[in-house]
Amino acid sequence: MNNLELHYSNPVEFNGVIFQSVVQSKIFIPILPTKADFQLGINVTNQTSIVFCFKYKTYFELSNNFPIMLIAPDGNKIKPSGYNQSILGLVDETYYLVESEETVYFSLESRLYRCLSQLTIAIRYSDQFGFIYFPNLKHGIYKIGLSYIFRPDLPQEFSNENISLGAWSGSVSLPLVEFKLVLPLEK
Repeated sequence: MNNLELHYSNPVEFNGVIFQSVVQSKIFIPILPTKADFQLGINVTNQTSIVFCFKYKTYFELSNNFPIMLIAPDGNKIKPSGYNQSILGLVDETYYLVESEETVYFSLESRLYRCLSQLTIAIRYSDQFGFIYFPNLKHGIYKIGLSYIFRPDLPQEFSNENISLGAWSGSVSLPLVEFKLVLPLEK
């Protein structure tokens, strides 16, 4: 990761695996209409003796059981837009082998857009279907909550008799973590 100040959620342990959200602490609002990329993702630490296989999947259900939650400075939940709730979105098609005592960082492509006075956060959930958008933002302190959801369909090439390999399966909701949208002249 870059030399940015990062905020981390409280870690959540589930069956020997620790999950922790990571977000850039300050995201500077662009002066001109443009975009600014920022750091957002999940650290996964394997504390078991088994080599686990991970793949980041987000499931969008018609029930609005959404894996990314954004809370505004006033404490209200911001409703996302620009996604199809009835589809399964894949953030990354790659499987990651996480060895015992190893930590892997799953990065979510994340951007802050400015169009005139309109601010929108976009987080990619699928190469095929695009981004989740959180519109109508303003400067201030926000909270974001991420979930890790994985239902394995382990590919054949990971079958190996020489290593003890498991596909981690489950759903973990991580605690909220703060970040600040900062005006261009603010420090």
